[in-house]
Parts: sequence; structure tokens; C-alpha cells
Amino acid sequence: MAVFVRFNVVDKMLSDCAPSSTVRVATHARILKYNGKLYRKMPKHDEVRLGYVRHAVRALDIDAECAEKHIPALTS
Repeated sequence: MAVFVRFNVVDKMLSDCAPSSTVRVATHARILKYNGKLYRKMPKHDEVRLGYVRHAVRALDIDAECAEKHIPALTS
């Protein structure tokens, strides 16, 4: 069973854990940028699967402990 996270929670996590990050809405997805790295696969839906968030945290080198404080489901 897939776990979904509302994007406003992801956005709050990004603002606290990756303060210089940017989010841009492209044609088919959101593009996240942080520390010179890009993650181009974040869906534009209001609710995104936890796997996309988990992959973005790893790809952008966001502090995992900080991200887990905002999205506790990342620990499992």
C-alpha cells in the first residue's frame, strides 16, 4: 500500500531543512533545486508518494534527521 504526503508538508520540510531550496513547477513535474543539485521527478499533485520524497531527500543531500522530524513516515 502506497503512503502519500501532502506537498505543503514537503514544502515546509524543504523550507526548514533546505532553506535555500527552490521549487519550480514545470510542464509535467515540480523541479526541486538545492545546493546546485536538481530533482526533476516530484509530481505536481497535491499528494505525492512517500518514495518520491525519500528519493528527493537523498538526491539533494538534505539532512535526513531534519526531514524525519517533519515527515515521520520517512523513518520506516
